[in-house]
Order: sequence, then C-alpha cells, then structure tokens
Amino acid sequence: ALSAHLHATGEFESSGAARPGDEVAIRLDEHESWILATVVRFKPESACYDVADADDDRKVYELPEARVVPLTDSAGRGVSPPHALAPVASVLAAVDPASSSGETKISKGDDVFAVYPDTTSFYPATVSRPPRRGGDTGVCHVQFVDDADETGLNPDRAVPLKYILRQL
Repeated sequence: ALSAHLHATGEFESSGAARPGDEVAIRLDEHESWILATVVRFKPESACYDVADADDDRKVYELPEARVVPLTDSAGRGVSPPHALAPVASVLAAVDPASSSGETKISKGDDVFAVYPDTTSFYPATVSRPPRRGGDTGVCHVQFVDDADETGLNPDRAVPLKYILRQL
C-alpha cells in the first residue's frame, strides 16, 4: 500500500529514492562489510529503507539512507546517486555524462569493492581491466585482495559493473 501510494504521488521520483525491487548494497553497521539486498520500501518520514537480504529474503532490515547504496533500478531509469553520507557509490552512478556511449569512469588500478563470484558480499579489489569500449561494457575484471591461488597468482575475475562500488 505504501509503495503504491509513493509511486502514485511521485514521491519516489522526486526524492531520488531507490524503489521496491531495486538492488542495493547495504551495510548493517560501520564495522560490517557491504552485502547485497533488495528494497522492500522507502519510508520518507524517517528517511529509512526496509531492505531484504539477498541470501534470505525473510531477513528484513530497516536502515538509514547513508547505509543503502542503489545498484540497479528495476524500472530502467538509471542508478540514483547515493546519500551524501554514504562512503561508497555504484560505478554505474558515476557514468561520464560527456560520453555518448555511457562509459563509466573506472580505470585500471582503481581500488573498489566488488561482489566476489557466487557470493552476495562485497570485498576489496583492484581493477585489472576496465570495461572495453564497444566490447562487453557490462563487465569489469578485478583482482580481489588476498585471493591468490596455490601458485601465488592473483586471478582476474569478471564482475558485472552493477556489483562494483567505488570509495568516495
């Protein structure tokens, strides 16, 4: 009911809030890692989100805007910038407006947080190969910290851009 009301009145659009169904990165407290979640609803009166854990949608948390970073927009309207107090932002929210191709501002050597393959947690990583122009622009290759294999090499891992956060 609240979600329908907010959509009907345009409050989601005017506030720039993530909408129900949008994927977000959340941080339960300042000592926790970032994890994936889905927006259940936004409460404008308290500027808090109810979000469901991506691993277990029965776990719903109420979090202030500063601990919720939009990753995707379920309606395809683009990714909203994070709250001013959030320490990270989606690289998709940092799309270069001067680029007609929607190129992201991400370069080799940039330190980021990325979702480790087959998990729902963000870990520190370094960009090893940014998205290519005209190539697979939805993927970035990173090397995760402390991810060396048995030979001591740190492999490149492909991660969808929507699951990469840049520190602000």
